[in-house]
Amino acid sequence: AEYSKVERAVWRLRPEDKEVAGYVHQLGNFSHVIVRGAGHIVPGDQPERALDMITRFIEGVKYENLPNPVSSMEQPIGMSANSRASVQL
Repeated sequence: AEYSKVERAVWRLRPEDKEVAGYVHQLGNFSHVIVRGAGHIVPGDQPERALDMITRFIEGVKYENLPNPVSSMEQPIGMSANSRASVQL
């Protein structure tokens, strides 16, 4: 119930970046990260964003420094038109 009240925040690799890397819901030690422009193989589709996300996880760096919470209606969740998904068998 508490998680459902957390606002989605915009994630940028650097504060001065205009490009949005993705969106984050964070509560305590749990982070739900949506990586824009990535399919199932995030490091293959978005290597810089994947490195930032994994580095934050390993080093325990939270996404608290993220400005601009957005409503779920402002940006659609899902893959953009130029995204691609990969399947490994």
